[in-house]
Amino acid sequence: MTLTREQFDDVREFCLTKDTRYPVKAYVFVMEAIKRLYQELLNPDSPFNKINPLAAIFGVDITPEEPDWDEETFDKVYPPVDLPPMRPINIKGEFLSNYLGTFARRRFGPLAYDVLEAWNIHDTIDFGNIVFNLVKLEILKQSKADSIEDFKNVFDFKKEFVNRYKVNIY
Repeated sequence: MTLTREQFDDVREFCLTKDTRYPVKAYVFVMEAIKRLYQELLNPDSPFNKINPLAAIFGVDITPEEPDWDEETFDKVYPPVDLPPMRPINIKGEFLSNYLGTFARRRFGPLAYDVLEAWNIHDTIDFGNIVFNLVKLEILKQSKADSIEDFKNVFDFKKEFVNRYKVNIY
């Protein structure tokens, strides 16, 4: 699940020559999020296991409960581990988009919107473009049921990343 040096070089070359919309950092962010999601789906203590974790695979419309943790606490509860190679699982675009939003809030807090904007990620379709570019690079796999349409308009970026952090001063 971690990018190898060769894969990283392929992503960098792809970003510089074939699809210049998103920087390498955006691809690394998506891969880190996918790795973390994979870990959470396998962890019996994960908040995802309060629901059926296979729902992500079969595309049931769910939004997992998100604990209010900072990144340091999150890493203590879910320490990063290198997982043994396992049978690939397919995660639906809608679920992955929601998870990428959650991961961005965990990682960047109130700056999530600004960071994603700086990487030219303005909508959930941009997550899909990155994922499908990783498929083109053969870093991720695609099932016959997967479509870029699964990533369209999953949530509103302003509501998710800006309005959530508005502070009312009386």
